Amino acid sequence: MREGDWKLIRTFKPVRNVKPGESADILTLVNLAEEHPETINHLDQHSVIAARLKELHQHWVANVMPAR
Repeated sequence: MREGDWKLIRTFKPVRNVKPGESADILTLVNLAEEHPETINHLDQHSVIAARLKELHQHWVANVMPAR
């Protein structure tokens, strides 16, 4: 999910590698305005931006993915 210079990257661990109570999601927040943007994870420093992008992504998934 992308907004302005910010990009939230969501990757998944294989289910067999996820421990009980642990999320299969791995989130990375990068600033595309930086020289080497995908080398620094800004998730902890910019949690409000990350939360907004995660919310936008969840909304997008809900509208694109068929209901089960």
